[in-house]
Amino acid sequence: MSDLAPILIVTAERDAWSETASRLAREGLASEVVDLAVAASDLASRAREGSRVIVVDLVPDLDGGLGAVSACRKAAPQAPIVAVAASPSVDLARTIRASGVFYLAIHPVAAAEMRSVVEDALRSIGRGKPTPTCCKTKKTVLIVDDDADYRTSTTALLEGEGYSVRCACSAKEGLECLEAERPDLIILDIMMEDVWAGYGLNQAVKFGDKRQAASGVPILMVSSIEQPPGEIFPTAGEAAMVTPDDYLTKPLDIPVFLEHVRQLLARPGRSE
Repeated sequence: MSDLAPILIVTAERDAWSETASRLAREGLASEVVDLAVAASDLASRAREGSRVIVVDLVPDLDGGLGAVSACRKAAPQAPIVAVAASPSVDLARTIRASGVFYLAIHPVAAAEMRSVVEDALRSIGRGKPTPTCCKTKKTVLIVDDDADYRTSTTALLEGEGYSVRCACSAKEGLECLEAERPDLIILDIMMEDVWAGYGLNQAVKFGDKRQAASGVPILMVSSIEQPPGEIFPTAGEAAMVTPDDYLTKPLDIPVFLEHVRQLLARPGRSE
């Protein structure tokens, strides 16, 4: 490792990163903050120097940020790049992954998460060109539900417990989310764009065309329907296709819900 700061932060909002940079410095991870507006040649030169993790903030200027990612990747192909985006669309997430980014973090990023990501990235240096990874410092939960109030309240609850949360308002959108990024748990409603939507997503994940992409991801079905699928379709040949890993009814008993979430995420044998 050279005498240069091990972290190069490229952002158009230096003040917004000051607290994170200070926290990392206190824990022995010094950083150099570079303005996103710096000339591409200057940025490439800084990225090329030493063994560094490069953090590119895409939030204030997406096009400029993607240009910075490209310049850094060309100048320093061995350097792990961490991109920070705000609620990226499926297409944007694919673009970021295809660019060779080591880790895609969702804004806002807590200092503890950034530290963990950076430490993992630093460990990858010297093992050859870093492979884009879906490794998480937080467990990610995908909520698929058409009730906006439920999504908002459940998101706040889960984020308060330290989970990273993504949301989809329909089964179709939920399947698109699976194409962009594999979650650690799916919380799934039944009746959305149609009365069978949740069952269809469950089948696609466990037996259909999303089986490989979401292999081992547990599904917690949460619905106002009192009977779980196994009771509604006790003798149907397709019952297994629509039966989730776990089932709860609305309104949620919060302690029970959180315990079920913890148990599903801790279940052994999940594919990573």
